[in-house]
Amino acid sequence: MPETQRPTAAAIRTRRGRLPLVGRDRELALLRGLITGAQASAGQMLFLSGESGVGKTRLVEALGDDAAAAGCRMLVGHAYPAEGSFPFALAADALSQLVRALGPSAVTLLSRGHEHDLAMILPTLARPGAGDAAQAADSDAKGRVFWHLERFVRRAAEQQPIILVLENVQWADASSLELLHFLVRQLAGAKLSALCTYNSLEREVTPALRAAERSLVRAGRAERHELGPLSRDDVGELVRQSRASGSAVPDSFADLLYNRTLGNPFFVEELLAAATAAAGGHTGEWSLDAEPLPGSIRDAVLARADELDPAVRKLLDCVAAMGMRAPQAVLAKVSGASADELTESIGTLGARGLIVEHADEAGVWYDCDHPIVQATLYEALGRTGAQALHARIADAFESLQPQGGSAHVNEIAWHYSRAGDASPTPKAMRFLALAGRNALARHADREAATLLQACLARTPSGEGGLSSADRAQLLDDLARARQRLGEYDAAYSLWSEARRNAVLPADAEFVSRIERRMGLSAYWSGRPLDAIGHYDAAIAIARPSGVVGQVVRTLISRATALRAVGDLAAARTSVEEALSLAKTTGDHSLLARAHRALLLTYAWTGPASAAREHAAQALAFAESSGDRAVAWSAHWAMAVLAGITGDAEGTAHHTVEADRIATELGSPVLAAWTSEIAVEYASGVGDWTNGLALADRAIPVARAVAPRTLLPRLLVWKGLILLARDEIEAAKACIDESWELSGADAPERPGADLHAIIPAHTGRAAYHIAMRDNASAIRIGERGLALADHHGYLAWAIHRLLPVLVEAALWSRDYSRASAYAARLRAGGATLDHRLAIAWADGADALVLRLRDNDPGAAAALLRAADNLERVPFVYHAARVRRNAAQVLAANGDRERAIAELRTAHDMFRRMGAVRELRGTREEIRALGARPPQRATPAEGALTVREQEIARLLADRKTNRAIGTALDISPRTVSTHLANIFQKLGIDSRGALIDLVRADPSLIAEMPDES
Repeated sequence: MPETQRPTAAAIRTRRGRLPLVGRDRELALLRGLITGAQASAGQMLFLSGESGVGKTRLVEALGDDAAAAGCRMLVGHAYPAEGSFPFALAADALSQLVRALGPSAVTLLSRGHEHDLAMILPTLARPGAGDAAQAADSDAKGRVFWHLERFVRRAAEQQPIILVLENVQWADASSLELLHFLVRQLAGAKLSALCTYNSLEREVTPALRAAERSLVRAGRAERHELGPLSRDDVGELVRQSRASGSAVPDSFADLLYNRTLGNPFFVEELLAAATAAAGGHTGEWSLDAEPLPGSIRDAVLARADELDPAVRKLLDCVAAMGMRAPQAVLAKVSGASADELTESIGTLGARGLIVEHADEAGVWYDCDHPIVQATLYEALGRTGAQALHARIADAFESLQPQGGSAHVNEIAWHYSRAGDASPTPKAMRFLALAGRNALARHADREAATLLQACLARTPSGEGGLSSADRAQLLDDLARARQRLGEYDAAYSLWSEARRNAVLPADAEFVSRIERRMGLSAYWSGRPLDAIGHYDAAIAIARPSGVVGQVVRTLISRATALRAVGDLAAARTSVEEALSLAKTTGDHSLLARAHRALLLTYAWTGPASAAREHAAQALAFAESSGDRAVAWSAHWAMAVLAGITGDAEGTAHHTVEADRIATELGSPVLAAWTSEIAVEYASGVGDWTNGLALADRAIPVARAVAPRTLLPRLLVWKGLILLARDEIEAAKACIDESWELSGADAPERPGADLHAIIPAHTGRAAYHIAMRDNASAIRIGERGLALADHHGYLAWAIHRLLPVLVEAALWSRDYSRASAYAARLRAGGATLDHRLAIAWADGADALVLRLRDNDPGAAAALLRAADNLERVPFVYHAARVRRNAAQVLAANGDRERAIAELRTAHDMFRRMGAVRELRGTREEIRALGARPPQRATPAEGALTVREQEIARLLADRKTNRAIGTALDISPRTVSTHLANIFQKLGIDSRGALIDLVRADPSLIAEMPDES
C-alpha cells in the first residue's frame, strides 16, 4: 500500500466523508426545531428511529453543524453493545463532555457545591479523600442526585443552549434511560433539547427504552419519528452528486443500485465505493459489466475487511470484539504489535473507513466506523474465536488496572462473562460481583441486578465454588437490588436462600439482618402478618448475640406492621420496648430513632402531649449524635402536629427548622416534604395565593422524586384551594391525578402508601360535594375513613375526612349521620388535643340545630364555632360558618346583625379569593336590602404588568388556555393570576372583570415595569 494511504493515528479524528444528504428535508426541519426550541427555552425531545444504516448518524452530524452555527453546545453520547450493564455509561459519556468544557470552577459554581452527589453519575467529579457528603435516608439518595444533576444541567444551558444527543440507545444502560426520562420530564422551560437515535429493529427487546419513550410521548414531552429508506429518485440524485466529473450516469445504474440496496444509505455508499473500485477509480466509466457488486451489507463490509493484511485484520477484529470504546493501550496488549506497527495498522483501518479515533483526558481510543461494521465483524469471528478474544481483552484490561483500582472493573467483568471456558470462572465471578456491588452503591439497580445475577449463574456448585458465607452475601446483595426495583417476591426468595446458606454461629447477625429484610419485603408486598413473623425471628436471633441495635431497628419495623393489621396496642408496646433497649446502649442515634418512632406514633394516634415529649427527646438525641435525617423528621412531625392542632407559632418554627436541615443536607426530597406542610396549612388558613405559589414550586420536585408518596398529597391540598376558588376544572385535574398516583383504587396493593391514599379520598369526596353529588362524597369519604380507622391513623380521620363527611351529610339532610360524625370529631379532638377538630364539631352541632331543629339559638352556637375556627385559624371555614349564622339571624328578624356578619364573612372571602362563597354572600347582602362592600379602586388594588396583560386578553373574551398560549405560561398560572386580580379588585367572576375593564380602561393601561 502506498505510504499516502497510511495516515497516522493522529490524523484520524472524524468519520470518513459521507454522501450528501438528499431526501431528508423533513428530518432536517425536525432537527432544526430542536435548536430553535433550546434557544427559546422551549426544549423538545425527539426519538429518531430506523433500521441500521438508514442514515441516523449522518443526520446527527448535520445537526452538529447547525447547532454550532446557532451558538448551541452539542453533547453527544454513544451507547455500545457491551455497556448495557455499565451504570450511567451513556449519561456519563455525554455529560462528561459538559464537565470538561466548563472546567472545575464553573462546575463548582453551577452545581452549587454538589459535585460529590454528581459524582455518583460522573465519577470524574469524585474528589479523593473528600469523605462522604452529609446524607439523608438511603431512599433519598437517587432522587437527590438526579435533582442536583437536573439543576446543574439547567444552569449550564442558561449560559449556552444545549443539544443533548444520545446515539444507539437500543444498547443504553437502564440507569441512563431512567436519568434521561427524569431530565426530560423536569427540564420544561430549560434551554435544552434532546435527540435519541435507535435501531427500530432492536427497540422491542429493550424494555427500558420502550417504557421511557412511551412515557415521555404520552406526557407530551417528546415525539417520535421513523426514518425510512431513500426513494428511487433520492438514490439517483446521490449517484449524480457523488460523481466527481459531474457527467451523467445511466438511469439503469441508479436503478440497479436502488434495487440492490432498497434505499439503505449505508449500503448505497458501500456499493458506490465498490463500483468506484471496480471501475479503477474512473467514475465516468461505471458500467453494469464491472466486477460483481456485493449482494448484501454484510458482504460489502467483509469485502473491505478481507482485503486487509492478517495483522491489520487481527487489530480490527479486536476493536469489533470490544463492543465498546477500545483504548489504545488495550489494543497494544492484545495485538502484541509494536508502537510503529500499531500506528501503521490504525492508519490503514482509518483510511479504509473501518475505525474511528477519539481522544479525551483518559487517552486515545477507537471504535468501529458504524454499528453495522462492528456487528458484521463480530459475527464473523464465530463463537470460539470470540470467546478467546474476550479472554485476552479481559486479561489486557486487568493488567492495566492500578493496584486496588476500579477504573476498568465493568469492562473486565463483561469480557470475562463472555469468554466462556476460555477464562477462569473465579475471575469472572470476582469481577462480576465487584461490578454489581459498585452499581448497587451508585443506585444503578437494574445493572446491579443483571451483574449479580450473572455472577450467581456462574457460581459452580460443590468444591471450587463460593463458600456458604460468600454465597449468602451475594444473594443478599442481589436481593437488595431486586427489592429496590420493586420485585419484592424475587427479593424474598433470594433472602430465603441466603438464610439457608448462612448456617454458622458467627452468621447470627447476618441472619437476623436477612430476616428483617425479608420482613420489610413481605410488608411492602402487602403481607404484614408474614412480616411480623420475620421480625419476630430476627429479634429472637439477635437478642442472644447482643446485637441491640439490630433488635431496636427491628422492633420499630415490627410496630409499623402491627399498625397495618390494626393492633395498635401491640405496636405501641413494640416501640416502647425499642426505646427501653436503646437506653441500655447509650447510643444517641438509636435513642433518637426510638423517640422519633414514638413521636410519629403519638402524632397520628394521640395523645399530643406524649408526641411533644418524644419530639423533644428525639431532637436532643439527633442533635447530639449528628443524625440530621432524624432531626429533620422530628421537626417535620412536630410541624404536622402543630398544624393540625392550631399552633401557628409551632408550625412556623418547626417548618423553618425542617427546611434549614433539608437545605444543609442538600435534599430536594426533604425540602419538598417540608413545603407540603406549608401548603396544607395555607390551604386551611386561607393564605391561598401563597399556598398556590408554594405548591407550584414543590409539585415539580415531588413529581420528580416522590411521585407516589408526597405528590398525591400536594395535589390534594392544591386541589382543595382551587375548589374553594371555584376553579373546578383545575381542581379536578389535581384531585384525579392524586387518586391515580396514590393507587387509591387498590389501597391494599403491595407497597401502598396510606398517607397518600387517605388524603386522596378526602380530595375526591370534597370534589363530589362541590359538584353536589353528596351520596358519592359520603361513599368515598367513608371508604377513606375505614382505612384510617383500620390502620390507626386518627389524625387523618379528624383533620380532613370527618369535616368533609359532616358537610356531605348536612347537604343530604342526614342529620343523624352528621351528629355521629361530629361526636367522632369531638372525641378524636380530645385525644389529639386537636382544637380544630373540636371547633369543627361545635360548628357541625350548631348546623344540625339550625337545619334539623330550626332552633333560633343556632345563631349564637354558630358564631361561637366561627370564633373558635378563627382562633386556630381556619378562616375559610370560619367565614362559611359565620355566613350560616347570618342566615339564621336574618330568619330571626335581626337584619342589622345579619348584615354585619355577612360583611365580615365577605371581607374574609374577598381576601382569600373564595369566588363562589363571595358571590353568594354579596347576593345575600343585597337580598337584605343593603349594598355589598364597594369594590377596590384601581389605586387600592393596582395590577402588575402581567395581570394587566391577562385582564386585557380576558376582556377580548380569550380562554385561559388561549391567554396562556399568548403569554407562554400555563393555564393554571393564568388561573392563579386571575384569582389575584379578583382579590385586588374586589370582584368575583370573569364577567365582572370584563365589565370593570370596559367601564374603566385605565385598569389595563400600560405601566412601567417596577424593579
